[in-house]
Amino acid sequence: MATVGTIEPRKNLRSLIEVLQVLKAKSLGCPLLVVGARGWKNSHLFREIQASGLTKDEIRFLGYISDEDMPFFYSGAQVFLFPTLYEGFGLPPVEAMACGSPVVASNAECMPEVLGDAAILESPTSSQRFATAIARVLTDENLRQAMRARGFHRAQQFSPRASVQRLLEVFEEPFLRKIHA
Repeated sequence: MATVGTIEPRKNLRSLIEVLQVLKAKSLGCPLLVVGARGWKNSHLFREIQASGLTKDEIRFLGYISDEDMPFFYSGAQVFLFPTLYEGFGLPPVEAMACGSPVVASNAECMPEVLGDAAILESPTSSQRFATAIARVLTDENLRQAMRARGFHRAQQFSPRASVQRLLEVFEEPFLRKIHA
């Protein structure tokens, strides 16, 4: 399992401690790799991890990874987790889908609009529901394959070419209205 983001409260990594404990209790222990710079107000997160009894084999913080290496990181994940409480857009789950990783993300803010039906969306405050969704992905090969296919398709909608095309359409619309007026 993997997640990406600056280690700060809005990324809601604290909930993943509980998720890992639930999965471990169900004998579905799967290591979580966390990529991202240390942000702010995160010392409590590391204390909670220590108190939870989770080991470095169960949750590992890798720090910064270069943009060139990120596709390898994403594509190696059995499932990508994004339990954020708030995002402006949410690029990491789109990048993960583009690399073939199934995504379980929060349903907060823009995530439903960005991820559509290509991800499993759960409340960022329900560790139990997050864990149940992850367990489904980890144990159901058909679900993983379907999510990969939907994820590839969804990520293509945010490719640089598609984004430039939409931007051009936005700029051309007022111009075309003037011509046809």
